Amino acid sequence: MAKPGWVAVFDFDGTLISKSYGALCNVVDGNGISADGHKKAEEMRQQYFAKIRAGSFGREDQEKWFAETIEIYMHCGLTLRKINSALRDVRVRCGVKKCFRMLQERNIPVAVISYGVTEFIEAALKANGILKMVDRIYAADLLINCGGKLLGFCRESAVYPDNKGKWSRAFADRHGVSYGHILAVGDSVHGDGNLGHLKANKFGIAKDRAEKEKLLEVMGAAAVTEDFGPVIEWLKRKIED
Repeated sequence: MAKPGWVAVFDFDGTLISKSYGALCNVVDGNGISADGHKKAEEMRQQYFAKIRAGSFGREDQEKWFAETIEIYMHCGLTLRKINSALRDVRVRCGVKKCFRMLQERNIPVAVISYGVTEFIEAALKANGILKMVDRIYAADLLINCGGKLLGFCRESAVYPDNKGKWSRAFADRHGVSYGHILAVGDSVHGDGNLGHLKANKFGIAKDRAEKEKLLEVMGAAAVTEDFGPVIEWLKRKIED
């Protein structure tokens, strides 16, 4: 197969799935763990959301939040079976499958780069019949024993908002593509401002006009949309230009 001319990287939460889900962790919290665990996760989430709103959500906070979340899952006895069951009804945005197919037809590798859990993303993509369309998932890999018990996560694999650019470039290197030809799609200033490489090659999905204006501070284009139509059209223009 010919060497690709581009690669495309996508955030997951709020990008491939609607912002109404919150994040895959929210879905797992509500359907895969105990009510007590869910309460603890929600209380912790609100503490960190306050830091995000205050603009003080640094790398140390990012790492601590993720580690504490995994600790809650371990305490609640989360397993792969429970993960798959909790995420089986999650649906990607309308047009995502069409988008991935379009990229496949143009020999453009696709990666998901997420401040999340690899096994959660795999379960959701599989439930939507598009797992095989994704070349690589960059997220935290869970450590699970042969009996299915969660033991922790691989810290070396973890993705945080401030290192999404590093993982984007690693994906481009994997395929021998220049950094200027990384196409990136995300949905948040703080979470995806570093996704991809060049600002001009970043596209943001917004829930309203105010959020769109904020995204345009760190991305070359953005649209208020619930479906992937504008994303597909933007990608086609970039590829064809």
